[in-house]
Amino acid sequence: MKRRPVLLAQGNSQGRYKLEIGGGKDDFDFYENWLKDVIRKLHNLEVKVESIPIEGYEAKIPRISITSRMIASWLSYDLGFPRPKEKVNLPNIYWNEERKQGFFDGIIAFMGGSLGRYGDIALHDSDLHFIENLRTLANELRYNPKTILERGFGGKSTSYRLYFSPKEVKKMRLINPKHRKEGKLQEK
Repeated sequence: MKRRPVLLAQGNSQGRYKLEIGGGKDDFDFYENWLKDVIRKLHNLEVKVESIPIEGYEAKIPRISITSRMIASWLSYDLGFPRPKEKVNLPNIYWNEERKQGFFDGIIAFMGGSLGRYGDIALHDSDLHFIENLRTLANELRYNPKTILERGFGGKSTSYRLYFSPKEVKKMRLINPKHRKEGKLQEK
């Protein structure tokens, strides 16, 4: 699995607890052959792995939608899946470019970003404010990612991807070796 699953949306609607779990375009096997089966065995609930298109991008991503307070609690509290945040700001510190790059690398690592099979990187979050702050930081480092809107639950929940194309990733001066693909990315 290239990226860890992320709790995309969580909320209470009409007394029912809803959540969505989404992954990267290379994660369908993990969703179909492990996560779906674990949810069925542990919670006696059949779930469907949906193939969700990403607006402005030809790949699709896996997504599981669940309406269950018990499973939402299990994923969030027992397994530690990240919960959605709101209006998260980046620190307002005036750093030189090297420190900004190190901070940016840390964000990629924390959000589970890694090189996809095609040399791309996608960071996912439900907080547009946070994604736009990351985009501003990326622009300060002279990268030009796309912000891609994703809708779930019939358009009732929204999440966002900050997508770095393979061309953008080649320009990146990533510090962490796990984020670099030797021969494909420029070294510092």
